[in-house]
Amino acid sequence: MQAPSTRPKIGFVLSGGGSRGAYEAGIIHYLRTDLAKRLGRHVPIDIVTGTSVGAINAAFMAATMSDPGSQAEQIVAGWRSLRIEELISLKAGDILRGVRMLLGGDPPPPPPGSFRYGGLLDTSGLERFVIRIVPWRGIERSLRNGDLHAMSVSATHVGTGHTVVFLSSAEPVPREWSRDPFVRHRAARI
Repeated sequence: MQAPSTRPKIGFVLSGGGSRGAYEAGIIHYLRTDLAKRLGRHVPIDIVTGTSVGAINAAFMAATMSDPGSQAEQIVAGWRSLRIEELISLKAGDILRGVRMLLGGDPPPPPPGSFRYGGLLDTSGLERFVIRIVPWRGIERSLRNGDLHAMSVSATHVGTGHTVVFLSSAEPVPREWSRDPFVRHRAARI
């Protein structure tokens, strides 16, 4: 009896860089529409990972992995709906706060219910966009249903400069998986 063949896992890596997020949405659209038509099937994507704006797209992909057919249209619609003035604001108070911080003052405390702390710009619009575009509960569902093997996002710990990787996986996360002393990982429910 022959053992069943298994295909290698396919990962999709999305980088940071602001407007690159819209470019990545175009690539996702191509993979899920034009390439799928040429191949006669959807390209399986088992693992998604991203940093910065790539983390937003990675989270979206992970959350919608069960429906690759509509994934393309949804992500493009999300990015097309985006208006810069809705994401970031810079008002006189923001400039004064920035000057105060540059002179050694503490940033103001975050608004109630927010994870933001300080900063030169009011990014609450970006926070609303991320909450709106990603169907967050879909990530866990994709992992549970086997539509996704793992998802990770990377961030820089401001205090140490070390990279922190947050990983959600269908399987237990290995205790040690990087020998780089500047990389830490956290098993997380994203």
